[in-house]
Amino acid sequence: MENLQKTATRLTWLTALRGLVAIAFGILVLAEPAAGMVILLVLFGIYAAVDGILSIGLAVREGRAGQRWGFWLFEGLVDIALAVLAFAQPYLTLTALVWLVAIRAILVGIFSMSAAFSLPAMENRWLTGITGAVSAVFGVLLFAISPSQGALALIWLIGVFAIVIGTMLLVLAISAGVEKHRVETELHPHVTQTPQHA
Repeated sequence: MENLQKTATRLTWLTALRGLVAIAFGILVLAEPAAGMVILLVLFGIYAAVDGILSIGLAVREGRAGQRWGFWLFEGLVDIALAVLAFAQPYLTLTALVWLVAIRAILVGIFSMSAAFSLPAMENRWLTGITGAVSAVFGVLLFAISPSQGALALIWLIGVFAIVIGTMLLVLAISAGVEKHRVETELHPHVTQTPQHA
């Protein structure tokens, strides 16, 4: 039980950071939806790079704790690879940007769903699985929509998606924090009990 508690603690703040980064990316995209492609690609590159670093951080912490870490490492490497591509090709078209976001959404969704049902110490696996499913469906949706149908609508869709996923990650982190508090209460009930006087 204590090992699960420590794992939940490690995951909580990193998950919250990932959520905040996603929300920040979404807000920036929605704030300047008509910005040039270079700016949008730079924003995406920064977002993917930061999220990739946080995912690798999760992998390192899980590895040190003796937990499965391959999911987080693979997700982090994919994020960083997409970030490098975005920075290396700053003049990509809208179609290329949409494909980058779609590929990342699908892969992250698959990783999240796999982690939810494979990692023994995963808390709130149902919420993690739902977050992954939403991400994967969004990626498929992006592939199905042609950029010619409305560039501005696609950019808005990307921004809204980032905020939704970020919010879900924050909810996941808060839920993990609540679960951590519950476990601590069960392990140390004397901390919350008030002494009885005759």
